[in-house]
Amino acid sequence: MSLRLADRALLVKLFYQNDNSAIVALRKFRTLKGMRKGPFTAKKLRLMVTKFEETGSLNKRKKSCFRGSNRESCTSSGREQSIQRAG
Repeated sequence: MSLRLADRALLVKLFYQNDNSAIVALRKFRTLKGMRKGPFTAKKLRLMVTKFEETGSLNKRKKSCFRGSNRESCTSSGREQSIQRAG
């Protein structure tokens, strides 16, 4: 089941409000949304929170190299140049 961005944000918020408990956060989310099951497991919620902490984003998809970016930045040499500029 795919969640909207607002629902993913609510889950992360509930996770932090409940002492980093994925199980409690999922129970509260299901109660708020009137669900009996799902949207996913506690393990998946913990992975989503970990990804959020690393990236600061709740988006699921990685940026495509061919949408809105030039091809050079998607090649291995383009990535290496970007890393060298940042460092």
